[in-house]
Amino acid sequence: ANFVAIKIGDVNGSFFLKRSSGSQIKPRTEGAYGISVRQSGSADADQPSWILVAKPDQGKIDGMQLCFFVGDLTPDQLSLISSDVLSDGDWFYNAETRMITISWAPTADVDLTGKVILSIPGRDMPIDLVQIFRGQTQPEAYIIGDIEPLTLEIVFTIEENAVQVASDYHLYQNIPNPFSGQTTIRYSLPKEEMITLTIHDMTGRQVFSQKANGNAGMNEMVIRNLDLGSAGIYYYTLYTLNASFTHKMSFTND
Repeated sequence: ANFVAIKIGDVNGSFFLKRSSGSQIKPRTEGAYGISVRQSGSADADQPSWILVAKPDQGKIDGMQLCFFVGDLTPDQLSLISSDVLSDGDWFYNAETRMITISWAPTADVDLTGKVILSIPGRDMPIDLVQIFRGQTQPEAYIIGDIEPLTLEIVFTIEENAVQVASDYHLYQNIPNPFSGQTTIRYSLPKEEMITLTIHDMTGRQVFSQKANGNAGMNEMVIRNLDLGSAGIYYYTLYTLNASFTHKMSFTND
């Protein structure tokens, strides 16, 4: 029969057993390895990017594997994904699950401080929706120590306020919330400028997008039930030239 087999991660320990002269890899329960994702840029600067980085000063590692949700990516977006450490064969995007799997095993240990693991361009989906998945590919980092190989659990965090913003920008909670017929989203700007308001459902699918010329001071935009569709939790994001903000709202559609 015609088939293709793909090994995702060091599923049977064969790679790191070879690297460590046959020693068994053991979990180190007292430690973890931190990785975070943050947003870089603004909606009008060719759309913002998501930057996946390691927490600084964690020392060198010999590899890692993890799987995380990123939403829909177009072929153009996939072609622009870049990394300071990963090659094209070290990560894979599944269009059906809309997740990226990383399986990375360099020839020598690497300190990832200050290095970009992945840069994913053109992301207008709220960064709150990014999440790590614990399935067949366990989120792990590996260290080939002098005494025994170690496995560290990857701790994944979202840096929601990584983009520096001016204090006069603000996005307020929609009123009413939850809502059925319509709701009002208010935001304030330090000066007149173009803004974009987008709304995504819990799967990351964009259901609403509108540009507007915002005035200095308080502004508002009315969202109606016909703009959304089915009841559920939604994320709304305000993009300006210098900042982006996201809030969550509940649509009951009673």
